[in-house]
Amino acid sequence: LPAAVTVEAAGAVGAAGAAAPARDAVLLEYLAAAREAVAAQRDVLLGYLGVAGGVAPPAAPGLVASGLGAVPAAAVVVDEPPALVARAPAGPVTRADVLRVVLDIVGTRTGYPEDMLDPTLDLEADLSIDSIKRTEIIGELAVRLRLPGAEGAVDEAVVERLAKVKTINGIVDDVVGFASGPSEPPAEPTTVDPTAVDPATVDPADACPAPADAPAAPAAARPTRHVVECVPVEDPSGPGSPGSLETPEEGPPVAGRRVVLVEDGAGVAWALTELLEAHGAEVESTRPGADVCVVEGADTLVHLAALGDGQDPVLPGAFPLLRAALLGGVRQVFLVTAGGGHFGRGPGAANGPDPVPGAGLAGFARAAALEFPDRVVRVVDVDPKEEPELIARRLLAEARRAGGTGQPVTIGLSAQGRRTLRPRPSPLSTLDPTDRDALLRTRLGPDSVVLLTGGARGITAQAALGLARATGCRLELLGRTGADPTPEDPA
Repeated sequence: LPAAVTVEAAGAVGAAGAAAPARDAVLLEYLAAAREAVAAQRDVLLGYLGVAGGVAPPAAPGLVASGLGAVPAAAVVVDEPPALVARAPAGPVTRADVLRVVLDIVGTRTGYPEDMLDPTLDLEADLSIDSIKRTEIIGELAVRLRLPGAEGAVDEAVVERLAKVKTINGIVDDVVGFASGPSEPPAEPTTVDPTAVDPATVDPADACPAPADAPAAPAAARPTRHVVECVPVEDPSGPGSPGSLETPEEGPPVAGRRVVLVEDGAGVAWALTELLEAHGAEVESTRPGADVCVVEGADTLVHLAALGDGQDPVLPGAFPLLRAALLGGVRQVFLVTAGGGHFGRGPGAANGPDPVPGAGLAGFARAAALEFPDRVVRVVDVDPKEEPELIARRLLAEARRAGGTGQPVTIGLSAQGRRTLRPRPSPLSTLDPTDRDALLRTRLGPDSVVLLTGGARGITAQAALGLARATGCRLELLGRTGADPTPEDPA
């Protein structure tokens, strides 16, 4: 990251740190109220279904008037819904049950695939899960496992304690400890038969050996490999032609829209302004770095700064404007990049500017499209060497086409047609460790230098050790946090 961004982020974190306890307290109070509301609704529903433990609803007046009478609760035979059974397993809570629920919640809340969630990883350092997200995860975990508290309610002290645990293994161990309840006074020494112990309920720190028939730990799945390629966009209405890039027959009109253009200085903004105004749109042009209030009341934002002749990156400078547009209700956001219509993946891509002016915009567009599913967010890649009028016509056609369904977030426009980025499976070769190390040594050796970003813990540390052992190369570690002299917690 640029130094200015790092310093600014560090200052923001420091300013927010003082308010963290009050913020966490408000969040815990909100989660407690939400859990109470859900618990009340659940009790009423179970009572309506005739399940024990529910609150019976009042008799319906219509039934009494008709002489049918009320059906006794004992006569109603209704099994508890499977979802409720899954959320509150009967009998003692086993470690396997807790681990399965924790992995499901963390994966759902963060988007990480469950096979990537190593229980030993640091939630904050390795997975970037901050204290707020951890509190949300623990709150849902408390509800799903019905952690005990006063009169059946969730104990906020338990939630607060679990939210401070940094690893999935640590959370699982604490939850199993809470579910086990207070320990009984020690009895007379007895001989324990290992085969009588449920291996799932034994804490890993205990000295009791696992029984012979204990389920084996799941084998690590073979990693999958994909290669990102630039491929033609599949047109739901049938195969298209290069001409359809500029003159779509379908799509909403632009008349009456208020469009804000961030200028490029290369003529595309001028050509697009004339074209939009000719179609009845109200256009306002602004320079990069303009005040965020320029997007107030806008329907569409077209950011063209990456097409300029300068090599200054668009991000992070454009982030405040893009954030204001999305939060302010702008319905369409188009981020235009200059990768030749194929996102810099064709011949000559290595000769482009460094850093690439539009670097990061595709990732921002994907993230924004997920967070704002009711908006149209696109990154549109064009060839800046083409005539500005041609680029403008294609952008106008894309703006009209964007209202349709099934359109990808990343779109490349060139003479070859509309293209997008798609991952293609590219399986790893099957090599034993000896052959794999030999293949590495053909590319890396003692004179090679490998730069690893993201710190030196968890997955990165394992990759660093593997590279060093196999090739003897020199390693340079890059991270935002300083070296921690304390040993890493193996849990």
